[in-house]
Amino acid sequence: MIDWQVLSFETSLDPQKANVHPPIIEAAQNIDIPNGSAADFCVLVRFRPEGEKVFRDYYFSPAAILLCGPILAHGPGRPCERPSGPGLSPVKGQCTTFILQSAGAS
Repeated sequence: MIDWQVLSFETSLDPQKANVHPPIIEAAQNIDIPNGSAADFCVLVRFRPEGEKVFRDYYFSPAAILLCGPILAHGPGRPCERPSGPGLSPVKGQCTTFILQSAGAS
């Protein structure tokens, strides 16, 4: 089911830049999550090599899309399926359970 959204940004593997998120992601990190949405709000990141380039793919859960809608409206996002497999790391929200479920499904 395609109910997630992914934003991709070209990045560097330079250790000084590895933990610096693009401004649109920093804005999403500053969103206040209402208690009722906390369990479903999740933003994940995965590094993806493509030829000589490296990209960061940021995945937004359906609840994150709703709460970050105004921010995401200005980003280069596209709909996607729920991410799975190795390399996913939490950026914002309650992602621990999601990552464990994804790792078990792959």
